[in-house]
Amino acid sequence: VMAAVLALGCGKGTEPDAGLSASQAQDVADVIVTDADAMLDAGQVDPNTGIAVAPSIGRSAPPPCTPVISPNPPINSDADAVPDSARFDFTGCSFSRGNYAFVLSGVIDILDPTGAGSGFGIRAIFTGFTSVRTFVPTSRTVTTEFNGIRQLTGDANGLSELITDFHTDITLPARGTISHIKNWNASFTADTPGSIQPASPLPSGILNVAGTSTWARGNDERFSLTLTTSGLHFNASCTVAPRFDAGSSTAVVTRGDQTTTVLIEHTACGQYRVTRTNT
Repeated sequence: VMAAVLALGCGKGTEPDAGLSASQAQDVADVIVTDADAMLDAGQVDPNTGIAVAPSIGRSAPPPCTPVISPNPPINSDADAVPDSARFDFTGCSFSRGNYAFVLSGVIDILDPTGAGSGFGIRAIFTGFTSVRTFVPTSRTVTTEFNGIRQLTGDANGLSELITDFHTDITLPARGTISHIKNWNASFTADTPGSIQPASPLPSGILNVAGTSTWARGNDERFSLTLTTSGLHFNASCTVAPRFDAGSSTAVVTRGDQTTTVLIEHTACGQYRVTRTNT
């Protein structure tokens, strides 16, 4: 999920109450689409291993390491796809993919929010779940850390996802750390009814996201954002991130007494254009 953030611009702060510069608007857009793309992974996590059943963009396969699971085996009192409560500790997980080296750490707690009820549901609590990705030829390293709660419920036709106080912290070389803290509601509707299966790669469909978030980098870049999407189409055949080939996201960014509208329009897999309007 980190492919989109590798092209972040310089984005230096100017004045605390100024509108966004073009590079800051691009930075905001890049992180938003990265976080939106990451929401899709929640729908294809294998609740018995804590690992996505489909490879993330930039990897040819899921991580070749097994987290420490407790309890092991997990208790599953209703014999559905999700254990009652299980902790997956990824500390010590490292592997290579082509020119990239990965190190994972931190824990994900997976719980069954539906209990013995019908339907699919998974509640994932991230605590210091960190991915360190290094491009070996240049030693360029990007670190992404997740903290917070994602809860997913749904059936074969669609999913609903709630993100509560979810922190994404991205550290880039010589750029410091960007912190994006979200409270988002999302829904996913499959293009083909009945095609969503638990612990399986998601089919193509429409992702709708709405909510608020805050952005911080250093002392000068602190924004409040309100996000909405329109026709944001996930293409399951995309091989580059973000995995959207149509639709748009609109972020209304408040910085002091200035407002900037950042429009993100997806034109093909991995491609989008950003339009900034300061008011």
